[in-house]
Amino acid sequence: VTSMDPIKIYLYQDGLVRFATKPYSASKEHFGDKFMHLTNYSVNKDSNSFQFNEAPSEFSGHKWSLKTLWKYLECEGFNHAKVVEEIKIVVIKTILCGHYDIIDEMEKELASDYTCYKLFGVDIMLDENLKPWLLELNDFPSLEPPTLDRIPHNRKVEHKKEKDFL
Repeated sequence: VTSMDPIKIYLYQDGLVRFATKPYSASKEHFGDKFMHLTNYSVNKDSNSFQFNEAPSEFSGHKWSLKTLWKYLECEGFNHAKVVEEIKIVVIKTILCGHYDIIDEMEKELASDYTCYKLFGVDIMLDENLKPWLLELNDFPSLEPPTLDRIPHNRKVEHKKEKDFL
């Protein structure tokens, strides 16, 4: 976000896609199954079915680039552009929810609104109909170098994001 008045939002065109290592179920007996309900690498790396993705552009493993997901959806006959537009709407509505609070804080803290920008991380889940759901808005997304949660083959996505951001 480079401006709140008027609002100017830029979306990064790539990112990370994480998959749970077990198919989702909403039944009560599966509520405690962390491999079914969480996609964090730090959790799923301990699953017997976890697969590393050696090439982020391939349709395998439990961690892909966002561009790979779009390519996969196109190969399966889905219109990924429609999903992207729906995600944009979710992001815009999310920023609008905090619009006036953010402006109030900016007026208190900044001498000029031309001297700042804000990076948010947006976690979205797609349901079985490819409808996007907001999971969380990260106020301070990580720009750290690869850690356990950023296995080496995803450095390309992470470093490009950092370079483009700066």
